[in-house]
Amino acid sequence: PTTTTTTTTTAIMADDAAAMAVAAPGDAAMAVDRVWVPHPTHVWVLAKITRETDEGGIVAVPVTGGGEEEFAPSEVYPFDPSHVLDLDDISRFNNLAEAPLLDCLRRRFLKDQIYTHVGDVLISLNPYKRIPLLYDLDMHALVGRYNDAIEEEHDADVDVLEPEQQQQRAPQSERPHVYTVADRAFRCLTSARLGSAAAEDHKVKPNQSIIISGESGAGKTEASKHVMRYLISVSQIMTGDLRIVDGGDGEDGAHEKDDAAEFIEHMLLESNVILEAFGNAKTMRNDNSSRFGKYIRLLYSDDFRITGAETEHFLLERSRLVSVATGERNYHVFYQITQGVADEEREALHLGLPETFRLCSMGETLHVSERVDDAGEWENTVRALELLGVSPEELAATKVFLAALLHLGNMDFSDTKLLSDGRTEPCSILPAEVGVMEVAEMLGTDGKHLRSCIVSRMITSGRGSVAVKHLTREECIANVNGCIKFLYTNLFSWLVRKINHEHGALSKGTQ
Repeated sequence: PTTTTTTTTTAIMADDAAAMAVAAPGDAAMAVDRVWVPHPTHVWVLAKITRETDEGGIVAVPVTGGGEEEFAPSEVYPFDPSHVLDLDDISRFNNLAEAPLLDCLRRRFLKDQIYTHVGDVLISLNPYKRIPLLYDLDMHALVGRYNDAIEEEHDADVDVLEPEQQQQRAPQSERPHVYTVADRAFRCLTSARLGSAAAEDHKVKPNQSIIISGESGAGKTEASKHVMRYLISVSQIMTGDLRIVDGGDGEDGAHEKDDAAEFIEHMLLESNVILEAFGNAKTMRNDNSSRFGKYIRLLYSDDFRITGAETEHFLLERSRLVSVATGERNYHVFYQITQGVADEEREALHLGLPETFRLCSMGETLHVSERVDDAGEWENTVRALELLGVSPEELAATKVFLAALLHLGNMDFSDTKLLSDGRTEPCSILPAEVGVMEVAEMLGTDGKHLRSCIVSRMITSGRGSVAVKHLTREECIANVNGCIKFLYTNLFSWLVRKINHEHGALSKGTQ
């Protein structure tokens, strides 16, 4: 079975109290004279039918205010009294349609209830703020669900119970939350060992998938973090790697984790820091938008202990490297390194501030927000790279590589000129603080060869003869842009392989 979480955003109006309390849910009579009608800003509003036209249309007055409006029958949705209920699962509505679905989501959103079920699908609305206690994991409750209840019922020490026994007896909460989706997936993963056929063959454990989708700014990245956090915590409880420590004198104790389990959790979560630095960027709608797709595979051992992970990436937005809309930024790492690199490295790499580089200043936005310190984020990125097994030599090479791309993006070219004798003066690379020879040295290639590849093209005829075609300024810029996209894409792929290699070292003997 597949558990699907859909994350999306909807236009939410902060007022419209009248639309929330149109009538008592039990008033069946209002279903006759009420109808959902389109609205230019609210998308859909409830309206009271006043009369019908001779042409078969209806005239209604929106409950949010305003005068009479005429609508064709095809433009409206019928109303049902259940549509004004505040349900955790919208699929329980009678006559479910887009209008009551959006209205219910809006009403719940105004109460900071950002999660709503539609059957097995979970809809999440990004609140663009922190909601207190929303993602606090109650370790006492989790341990109680998987351990304490079992001990009471079986009068046994939970340590001697098999994981499938713990899973079978643990109660399940179905409140709308991203943790509920993660919990359901984990239960389906482990419950395969409970059936009679599966009990004979412990290798039968169907894989589970959680799909998190939505438009930019919907909250996909944060949702994936919370899913992984929950799955890691529950796995540690199941295997006894996480326990509650008695605080004494009747006080609630803290929770402690097995050293190996805590290391694995730290490794999995720190990989997100790297992927966000190199694959996320500020957009008009999202300060930390993932500009690539990813598929994360968590690996479990036979006793359901998480022992590793694999990440596959796809569709990295390469165009962002050389073209950024006004109000947006390039990938975070470019701003981090230019703000946070040490002084001696800054001098060696010829790095200035972000505004001195075309790749950073194209969108005329140099900072994410006042709350985000790029220099501090660079320290976090370097620490995560070191934790994930990037050697000092590889880290130094990565810094040089990023600096080379920044300098490559600053290259400019002269226009081709028509000389008096009819010949054309070819385009050339204009002098810069860091020239093509220095950039070539950073990239580990020959400077003359790099210059030739940027400003000219070799053309081979069908007979094998070779001609050199000098490029225009626009073609040279396109060459440089293509080079930047190719190099950065390979750097990103190398980092993902590095992360997987380090995670793979933890996953021997897993399924």
